[in-house]
Amino acid sequence: MAIPMEWNHQGAVVPERPISPIPGRTGLDFRNDESISNCIDELRAQDALPDVLVINGPGPASGYSHQMSTEDWEDAFRILWSGPLRLVEALLPVMKQRGWGRVVWVTSVAAQAYMPGMAISTSLRSGLHGLVRTLSAEYAPFGITINALAPGYHGTARLKELQVDSSVLNSVPAGRLGTTAEFGETAAFLASPDAGYINGQVITADGG
Repeated sequence: MAIPMEWNHQGAVVPERPISPIPGRTGLDFRNDESISNCIDELRAQDALPDVLVINGPGPASGYSHQMSTEDWEDAFRILWSGPLRLVEALLPVMKQRGWGRVVWVTSVAAQAYMPGMAISTSLRSGLHGLVRTLSAEYAPFGITINALAPGYHGTARLKELQVDSSVLNSVPAGRLGTTAEFGETAAFLASPDAGYINGQVITADGG
């Protein structure tokens, strides 16, 4: 979610002002240039371009490299790279003008080490970490931080989609799946004023 935010005296995140729902807006399709353009236009029309952007798109096709088609790679590039980058490029100038902003790019631990059957995720998301480091350095002088948040095994629908069984817990020192609440709190911290000196980092949330 990306809306203009401020922080109250208790450190809780609250809307800077009431934001009315965008008529007909049920989501944003990173595969579709028109969907991205329309979303930006609708936010601009409401004077609701965000100070905080959390990018958490769908996961790419799973499988080994020899199983992936050209179409699989191209589709993954749109949902992981070109689509989100269009949104980021549209919003960073606004954050720069305001002198403050936060971008949290959700990636995956698959970007940091080989994981069987995750060829596309490992390849493209590791490149995203380079992009995060590049953009974070370029925009740091303007009060903007850009970080990647790389989840390990969490209790989500995506985990079920990948048909990951309980044996994966043997590789997790914490001995359990992460919760969506824990992950959300980590993202919220990176988006807060308190994280102003954390920039260009890949924060791994994988239970150890």
